[in-house]
Amino acid sequence: MRSSINDRGSSATEAIVHVVERQPRWVVFLVASAMVGLDVVVWCLATSSGDARDTVAIPVAVAVSVIVAALVVAPQTLTVTPDAVCLRGLLFVPMTVSRADVSRAAVEQVDPLKYGGFGVRAANGALAFVTGRKAALRIETHSRRCYVFTTERAEMLVELIADGNRGG
Repeated sequence: MRSSINDRGSSATEAIVHVVERQPRWVVFLVASAMVGLDVVVWCLATSSGDARDTVAIPVAVAVSVIVAALVVAPQTLTVTPDAVCLRGLLFVPMTVSRADVSRAAVEQVDPLKYGGFGVRAANGALAFVTGRKAALRIETHSRRCYVFTTERAEMLVELIADGNRGG
């Protein structure tokens, strides 16, 4: 489980905290192996039939494999600024939550199976960025949206968001 954090200045345009979480190496290896295996099986099935139309499945399988692998193993970032909290995963537009819209920020223990596995997941009424079985920052908004971001620094982030919502 690899992560990094950068504390930056606190002017209105700069991040107070920027957290990057990456998947454990075993998850990356497992996903890569599964995607290569899927592509080999599709290639074998498509070329064994002798029909040229069946080979169309090969590029489709490769494209699906690349997209699934990218969604699972891409680094996920969370940036806290004086005005907003921004969550970002690969292939997604950043989800920005105004600090004024945050109704609750809490620490939650995350089981990846509860959210359907590792990576960016939409489950249990939340958009979750899951990188392991560990603590997570859970942000609930007044507009009834919920975001979950696994990080070992969840408690520090909850305090930072709560301090910002109290006015400093």
